[in-house]
Amino acid sequence: MVSSKKVLVTGATGFIGKNVTDELLKRGIEVHLTIHNSYAEERENLFQYKLDLADTNLLNDFFKSNNFTELI
Repeated sequence: MVSSKKVLVTGATGFIGKNVTDELLKRGIEVHLTIHNSYAEERENLFQYKLDLADTNLLNDFFKSNNFTELI
């Protein structure tokens, strides 16, 4: 099953974020992660961005260039 959802997950390397990410991927959802360090796995429909969430200018540009359907 392929979904048209494009979900951004922050905190994806933590316990909850990793489990949420795994479930979204199982459902065929395109998942985008904000990370501090490299997320070890490379998987289909999984995209990683090393971002400083405190940098508002960077975040504004990031959100303008992406069309996320949901944010977790």
